[in-house]
Amino acid sequence: APSPRHARQRSYWHHLGPNDSAMTDAAPLELEHMLGFAATRDSAVFYHPTQPDVMVMYTGCLVIIGSVSDPHQQEFLHGHTEEITCISVSPSGNLIASGQTCCTRVPNSEAMVIVWDFKTRRCIYVLNELHNSAQLGRTCVERLSFSPDDHYLAGSDDQQRGAKLCVWDMENGSLANVSKQ
Repeated sequence: APSPRHARQRSYWHHLGPNDSAMTDAAPLELEHMLGFAATRDSAVFYHPTQPDVMVMYTGCLVIIGSVSDPHQQEFLHGHTEEITCISVSPSGNLIASGQTCCTRVPNSEAMVIVWDFKTRRCIYVLNELHNSAQLGRTCVERLSFSPDDHYLAGSDDQQRGAKLCVWDMENGSLANVSKQ
């Protein structure tokens, strides 16, 4: 037999309906700390080039900026809609780029790259050119790399045939060059 406390809890939740304010007015849960890490690809963790106590990594759809000395000190960059597949930090440390797989629910969708401002932790560009509408397979961003002066970002997809390399200008987010295999 359940304890009286459990019976009261069950009774309370039983009486609440989906439109009751106790259920709908609750604030959404906010991720406070990430425990664990899973990376199936290379380059999943970077040390910040000018702040040696800071590392930048990803897991799932989140970019994580964390302290090396205090694992509880973490910030999360939200914006990806699918699993992140690669990340890069610019040589100056001012920019972070993260790429994802295309949408698993939408055939022939775009493999998105997000460029973040490290200081403000805000998205500055969403780049969608790593996509080939002629191919019906799934695409993901395989590699990202900044130029030594932070002026350009190069990214490639994972396609075995017809692979694509895009170079974006980081002054304005425009596509500077595209090469296709």
